[in-house]
Amino acid sequence: MYGYFFCQTAAGQLTLIPREKDWMLMLGNGVMGRFPDAQAAVDALHEGTLRVQGQRFDASALGVPARAHDWLYHVLSR
Repeated sequence: MYGYFFCQTAAGQLTLIPREKDWMLMLGNGVMGRFPDAQAAVDALHEGTLRVQGQRFDASALGVPARAHDWLYHVLSR
């Protein structure tokens, strides 16, 4: 998977960015985490292992649309 994945959520734009050594998950202008691959980032997003200022976040709490889930899993399955 190359390029950016992003979707608009209630909390801001969620972006998954491929980098040379890792994948970065951002919400708005803040980095939510860096992961070894895209699947690890998606797993963290859906399993609620992301933390910002001690608060747990997951895809449903952020308001990630169902269409975005379907599209991202489709791309990762290739």
